[in-house]
This record gives sequence, C-alpha cells and structure tokens, in this order.
Amino acid sequence: MAGALRVFPKGMPESEHVMRTFVIRDMELPRDVLLTKQSLLRWIALSLGIISENETRNTILPILDALLHFQVKEQKPASARQVKEYLDSHGWGMRDKIGLESRVTEKAISYHLSKLVDRGILQQDKRKYSFARDPENPDIAGFIDFYVKTNTGKSISRAKRAFEELRNLYH
Repeated sequence: MAGALRVFPKGMPESEHVMRTFVIRDMELPRDVLLTKQSLLRWIALSLGIISENETRNTILPILDALLHFQVKEQKPASARQVKEYLDSHGWGMRDKIGLESRVTEKAISYHLSKLVDRGILQQDKRKYSFARDPENPDIAGFIDFYVKTNTGKSISRAKRAFEELRNLYH
C-alpha cells in the first residue's frame, strides 16, 4: 500500500458562519411575461430567489403585489394589517396543506414580511414595510441596484481577502 490518503478534515462548522444567502437568477425576460402583473410578480420573485422554480406555494406573490401597490401607487410603506386589507379587498387567497383555499392570514403575511426583511429585500420602520432603496435613488426600479450592491459588497470583500490569504499560503 502506497501510504495513507490525504483527506480534507471536516473543518469549520460552516452554518455558523453563513450570515445570509443571496440568490439572484439570470433569467430571460420573454415578451409574454411582460403582459400581466401576475407573471411579472412571479418573474421578479424567481429572479430574486424569493421562490424556487416550479414553486406551488405562492402566498408571497400577492404580498409583493400589495407592497408594490403601496410603494408605487400610494407612495408609502405598508403595515402587515394594510397588506391584509389590500389582499382581502382584491380577492387574494392562499391554499393550505390539503389544497383548500382560504384568505391569507395576518400571521402568514407577517412571516413573509419578516423573511423579506431578513433577506434585505424590505426594510422595516415602525412596523411599516417598504422595499430597501438607495436614499439617493428612491425610484422602485433603482431597488435592484441597491439590493445587489448592499448584499454583495461585503461578501465580495471577504472573498477577496480569503483569496489573498490563500495566495499567501502558496508562496
């Protein structure tokens, strides 16, 4: 036998060091997606990694619709209660685990809003939610630049530092 194999040790407990997972998908934007609000909402949710491909649970889509309504049309942030009132007045519902339809609960809304805040998509101030935006470019279309810069800047710096340290170990 030629000797023991070298195997990487298990190393650090990675999950303790993961602060946030940032997903942005490079997707085509076909013409038919541009035709309806629902297809655009789904495309945005897929593009930002809010939902996965073939996702059947879609409670987040009406919540995004409500948030965009308040942010773009009414130009103000929205509370969970206001989102609920919007969903109820526009007939949005959700399916439970056995496929029955029901109204979206305020608990479900709060859960999704909290997840969007955790991901850096929304910001919360005094129990009101709005898309995280650059104060110098408050237009909703500018959200994506701010979101990407905010979520990747520190990660890129840390990755560069790791490569520099690794390079030094090879000298």
